[in-house]
Amino acid sequence: MGTIINGQLITERVLLSPIVWDDLRFPASPGRINPATLRPDFDYTKSCFAFDGGGTESIYMVGQLPHGYKPGTALYPHLHWAPTTNSTGFVHWEMRYKWYNDGETIGAFTSSLLSATSPAVPEQLTRSSWAIISKSDAAISSMVMFILSRIGGADTIDTDVNLYEFDLHFQIDTIGSQRELIK
Repeated sequence: MGTIINGQLITERVLLSPIVWDDLRFPASPGRINPATLRPDFDYTKSCFAFDGGGTESIYMVGQLPHGYKPGTALYPHLHWAPTTNSTGFVHWEMRYKWYNDGETIGAFTSSLLSATSPAVPEQLTRSSWAIISKSDAAISSMVMFILSRIGGADTIDTDVNLYEFDLHFQIDTIGSQRELIK
């Protein structure tokens, strides 16, 4: 037997025992820009950052891994972007990152470069991936900082490209953690 909600039959309800923990996150820097450096324009009609082809422009992000994260497993960074013209060639992206657990000193950024092939179709959404990021002692609630840049003067496309999202795929092994601060 079940219940009809919004026209759909709901037959199961998952109750967790014991209760698990997760975070409601409010990052201090969701896609921020640095006014002292070149920065991409924000296209409010497309809700994306428009990275220029003539120089290096950057955005800054901070995130926290949720309680469901499987400790010690890798992160798979990638971005969703689109060219604004039918230009062919490569777009060069740089990802600088820091990944640290609570109690660790925040160290220097590690840099990783990516040359992404343009689909040569204006506004064709493209997914491009970096190599995986590993931290064998990574814990739940560990923090990651990113500076994402387009190296516009070094690639072969001299027009804007639009960045729609940067994200990380990661493994989870529980819905949350059974204790507030550790699995």
